[in-house]
Amino acid sequence: MTLAPKDGCPIWVFSYDGRTRKPLRLPCTNNHYTWLGRAGVVATATPHLNRRIEVAGPADIEPTVLSEDIGCWHLGASLDGEWIVADTNWPSEGLFLFHVPSGRNAKLCSTGASGGHPQ
Repeated sequence: MTLAPKDGCPIWVFSYDGRTRKPLRLPCTNNHYTWLGRAGVVATATPHLNRRIEVAGPADIEPTVLSEDIGCWHLGASLDGEWIVADTNWPSEGLFLFHVPSGRNAKLCSTGASGGHPQ
């Protein structure tokens, strides 16, 4: 039995007892996710050619695009889900901070990273 729905959604949200599951409609992802607080909403970075951060919860039919034109890779969120920090790749542009409710973002710093290679 496969857990992937017809559209290829890569992840599911499960209830604590495992009896209820709902797919998250995030079909285009780099497989790096972060929970946005306790609402069951997840953010992910899309592959480097799309350069987006997308957000979706179990009730969403389509993801919401939070950011475009920044090639994010790894995401981390504040406990309340209001903020996301992300590194970048292809090219490495530094660390960025995203305000989830407004979609605004700003570069925090340059990292000198070389895209996953020894620093």
